[in-house]
Amino acid sequence: MQQEARDMVQQRNAWKVFLAQEGPEQDIAQGPHLYYNKTVWQILPVHSDIAGSFVTALAPRDQAQPNFRTLVLLGTHYQTLGIAVPARAPRMNLWPLRGLRFAVKDAYRLRGLKTSLSTIVQTMVAAGAHVVAMTKLSSMIGKEEPTEATEYHVPFDPRGDGYQSPAGSSGGNAAAVATYGWLDFAIGTDTIGSAQRPALGNGIF
Repeated sequence: MQQEARDMVQQRNAWKVFLAQEGPEQDIAQGPHLYYNKTVWQILPVHSDIAGSFVTALAPRDQAQPNFRTLVLLGTHYQTLGIAVPARAPRMNLWPLRGLRFAVKDAYRLRGLKTSLSTIVQTMVAAGAHVVAMTKLSSMIGKEEPTEATEYHVPFDPRGDGYQSPAGSSGGNAAAVATYGWLDFAIGTDTIGSAQRPALGNGIF
């Protein structure tokens, strides 16, 4: 954020919307921001979860460390209908994954969500990637077809008429990656095909 812009917004008590441009010494993300009550807030677009891939949307509690909170934008705590997606940013040597957006299977532990942060997610975040949501997984982290689902509707496979099986147990991951261009990757698990079958079934293998 340029010093002239910072000085301008700090002189005002009312809210102010401004556009940050990407630069080598930029200390905030590019894109629109809101300045209010002496705090700069990033404005994020909300994308609909038309594939039903996600359990909940996520956002960092603290930008300085990987600590998360749930976002109830649309829907409920257990069935989000909208995901807040941060702006992309150019890669840097210090943060090779800077600006990438990814989702995490609801089998990983994230700090701030009652459990601690898993090592692999911590590595991705430290490299600059953004966790935007947790994806659905099948019951007992096992194989489950749409007709067997009881807790919530399984994700929609984007191929064909949208009603083919997304497979499991990482079906939410595969359906999300296959459906949303704004999602760069998703982290799942595989014991005896939990990621391979969904990847094949959703056409991303």
